[in-house]
Amino acid sequence: MKNLAINYFSKLLNSTVDENTVIRLSSGQSARAFAWLKANKFSFNDQRLSAGFSINDLLGITWDLKSPSSIQPKQEIHSADIQMVALGASASIGVDIQSISELFPEGLSDDPKSDPELLAIYTLKELSYAQSKPNPVQTLTGLFAAKEAILKCAQKEINLTNIEILPDPIGRPTVNGFLVSISHSSDYAVAIAMPAIDMENKNEVRVEEYLPLSNEIKEERKSSKMRKVFDFFIPMLVLILVMIEIARLLK
Repeated sequence: MKNLAINYFSKLLNSTVDENTVIRLSSGQSARAFAWLKANKFSFNDQRLSAGFSINDLLGITWDLKSPSSIQPKQEIHSADIQMVALGASASIGVDIQSISELFPEGLSDDPKSDPELLAIYTLKELSYAQSKPNPVQTLTGLFAAKEAILKCAQKEINLTNIEILPDPIGRPTVNGFLVSISHSSDYAVAIAMPAIDMENKNEVRVEEYLPLSNEIKEERKSSKMRKVFDFFIPMLVLILVMIEIARLLK
């Protein structure tokens, strides 16, 4: 059985592996491996497929697929636990894909928190989070893709550092006002963003409630409000003056 698994993973990875080779799979490869292992009645821990593992590690854990009690249940999510949900068909969607080698052609600098280029893109908390991960440039590329997806979704001019994306207690990327998902494969990171609604009030979350706007946009919105005020009151004032003049002529 072990040799069968060695042959399979060698073909899947297009590289020769043995029982002690550390194997890391993409999400697509993990899905294929899971299906193959299950079809061939292997006892294994599917959670191993999402992390680095050797074939000995993978097959050394007894897991009887035929016994429901031996399989750890996946976390159940109830509607009451969800505070934000995606909008319907009227919602805009932002998608972005980034190449790690293009975004970081020379890798990460020794002190990213003092790198002016990075500080124009990421917050200090985001940089600290990335530095805590095994592959910081991969994490930062995913965050950048998510920021770009949010910009496309929001259709507003927002400074990248005003968009802070950090993990929630179970590791999911979160940002106020949006639902975000990030995925990685080889040299690429892809992200998708959607507006969210407040489930309690059934209203769309306004982006400006969470993301500080640039001074230019604030001035533009202020001017727009003033124009609306003038557009309403000036015709009313003209109408009142006309009515006063008509009343004077009728005396």
